[in-house]
Amino acid sequence: SGASRNYWFNPTTFAIATAGTVGDAGRNNFHGPGINNWDLSFEKDTRITESTQFIMRMEFYNLFNHTQFNNVSSGNIESSAFGQIRAAANGRLMQLAAKFVF
Repeated sequence: SGASRNYWFNPTTFAIATAGTVGDAGRNNFHGPGINNWDLSFEKDTRITESTQFIMRMEFYNLFNHTQFNNVSSGNIESSAFGQIRAAANGRLMQLAAKFVF
């Protein structure tokens, strides 16, 4: 169902502690999703003359385009976003750079 999407853990396993009590959920008892991120760059230096050179570089960030989910939106049990992951980091990014040194 649509109501159960985007949850990193089951929020129904948690309840608001009774007034005057501390509750029994431990501190830091769950963690957000892990990271699988590979960055890679290639560089080619070409000497044109003794004092000049041309440098070309290609850089890839998140080369394999793994989804990098952000942490849980809210740690507040009274929030409607409690336990949900609502965003992710950018996908694969590439950039090309060229430099002439003289």
